[in-house]
Amino acid sequence: MAIEEELSKRMKSLPDIVVALVWAGIFTGAGFLFVFFAKALYTLPGSFDLPWLMIFAVVFFAIIVRKRIKIIRQDTKPALS
Repeated sequence: MAIEEELSKRMKSLPDIVVALVWAGIFTGAGFLFVFFAKALYTLPGSFDLPWLMIFAVVFFAIIVRKRIKIIRQDTKPALS
């Protein structure tokens, strides 16, 4: 549990762009490994290939936009005092 707490603290101190970059890398890497193992098990044909750079860019921008929308929504809510 100490590792997760330390990682959580470090991720909160990073800028939104870096956090989005990390998450986009994780999601794209997981998708790549899924397709790689599906090809290895002959579930997908060997010629099946996805444009991984485009997928990474789409995931990156989706995470950035989602984080920005969350920030905007939090800023527009009135603070209770």
